Amino acid sequence: MKKARGFIKAFIFTELGMAVGKSIAAYSHYKKYPKFYETMSAPWYTQLIVSLLINAAIVIISVIVYIVLGKIIQKREAQENK
Repeated sequence: MKKARGFIKAFIFTELGMAVGKSIAAYSHYKKYPKFYETMSAPWYTQLIVSLLINAAIVIISVIVYIVLGKIIQKREAQENK
């Protein structure tokens, strides 16, 4: 269980890092090629917002699983110590 919890923790930080990296890459691409985005009907950040919402949902679910696993581990340790 502790290994699974450690994996989920690493997964959460990886997702957050990917979100930050994608945001920086999208912004720098927008600054480098502004004419490319002028032809689009939606603002340059629309796709970024959708991607960040999906990442946020994944992180929220992962945090919930992380917390639940922590409570399960605490209960098992409490039962072992009795």
